[in-house]
Amino acid sequence: MNPRKWWIPITIILVISITGVSIIGYETYYKAPPIPDVVTENGDPVFKEDDIHAGKAAFQKYALMEYGIMFLMAVNFWNFFGTGVLGFIINLPLTNYYEHGTYLTVNHGHASLMGVYGNLSIATILFCCQLVTKNEYWKGLALRISFWSINIGLLLWFSTIHH
Repeated sequence: MNPRKWWIPITIILVISITGVSIIGYETYYKAPPIPDVVTENGDPVFKEDDIHAGKAAFQKYALMEYGIMFLMAVNFWNFFGTGVLGFIINLPLTNYYEHGTYLTVNHGHASLMGVYGNLSIATILFCCQLVTKNEYWKGLALRISFWSINIGLLLWFSTIHH
């Protein structure tokens, strides 16, 4: 390949990618909410479009998405701090020479794994469980306490470990 023509394959890839994402976005937006074609043995639909809208209204009325979103926001924080900041610090050559295998490496690993994937797992569990559990069984205070306990505890863990 001619080194001067590097932009041709990149342009083709970009055009195909942007076109594909645009088509998927357009189809998703105009055909939402997803209405399944699942029917019972009698031919009756399992649930209708009105059922989907009623479920969405219940989620908004009782703020059921709020608890999962809290844990997803923690994923953003720990992804920035644990993976971004601490990961950047330990990968600087001079820093890496002196700190490799010390507690800074452990802090980076735990913030990245528990902070990101732990909170992501909890958010996923909350989103799934809210679909199969009645609204009156959700204890918002308990979820908020567990959210703050997990994340403040993880942050305190970093402040107490030093070498």
